[in-house]
Order: sequence, then structure tokens, then C-alpha cells
Amino acid sequence: MNDPLPGKRVLVTQATEFMGPVLCKVFREQGATVLCSDVDLSEPDAAEAVVRDAGSFDVLVANLSVGWSEHEIICCICTPRCWRRTEN
Repeated sequence: MNDPLPGKRVLVTQATEFMGPVLCKVFREQGATVLCSDVDLSEPDAAEAVVRDAGSFDVLVANLSVGWSEHEIICCICTPRCWRRTEN
């Protein structure tokens, strides 16, 4: 299979939790540069800091596994363009 994501930068939050490891692996296999964050996102400003510190990226995978039961974990894949639309 060709690498469909060469040159794309993907930020995965809580990359060591829940679906993080496999998501990082698959995005790498697809040719993306993967930015793996293992920052605890339970603090109020943590998510903003992770996004800011990552620099530019094309895709954000919000792999959220903060203090929830295993049945309530959320994983959302969003591009910066989509993210900006939801902020308004």
C-alpha cells in the first residue's frame, strides 16, 4: 500500500493510553509524522498547552482517557479546519 499521509503531521493526545499506541502505529505506517503526547489532560489548561507545544499539525486525535471508566473513553479525530469550525 502506498503511504497516503506523507508530509502530514498527526498529533495524538494521551498516546500511551487506550487507543493511543495503535493509532500512532497506524498513522506512522501510513507515512505521517506522528506527534505522540503523553501529557495528563486532567488539568484545566493541559490540552491547550499540548496543542500549542505541538506546533503545526494537520490532524488532531483527541484520545481522551481521563478518569473515566473503560466504557466511557472518547477518541475523536479532527483536522484543525474542523476544530476551528466547532470553536465558533
